[in-house]
Amino acid sequence: MDNRFTVNIAGRLARDPELKSYDWGVRCELQILVILRKVNRDGDVYSAERTIRVTTLDTSLAGRIAREFKMGDRVEVVCDDIRPGRIWYDPSAFDPQTGERGRWKQGRERFIIAEIKKAPKPKAAAKDKTADAARQAEVEVLNGVTG
Repeated sequence: MDNRFTVNIAGRLARDPELKSYDWGVRCELQILVILRKVNRDGDVYSAERTIRVTTLDTSLAGRIAREFKMGDRVEVVCDDIRPGRIWYDPSAFDPQTGERGRWKQGRERFIIAEIKKAPKPKAAAKDKTADAARQAEVEVLNGVTG
């Protein structure tokens, strides 16, 4: 059985690429703003924004991303690995349901970039579509997680 997976993400860069230097090379981190279509209990469809963190540990890819991409660019990213967020204990956290102090917390996961490219501009939205629907057409998550 092949345990490989890919995650395809399409959206806009929420900020400029962030380069960080280490002894082993350079890492580049991106934050991609995506809009997800959701359905509430009443069956109403609404949009929710989410920021997804993606990272490359490849020094040459990091340099190319820093040169070619900037905040607001539409991007399509293929990721082939995931790193879990850091886990830590916060003694000052308060749980109102149990009344207890202290809680374990986990940071957000980040996906590792295999490929990245600029996404084409979306086709013009029809005049009868709502602004929310037009925005949904502009940025959407592709494929999700595939196995």
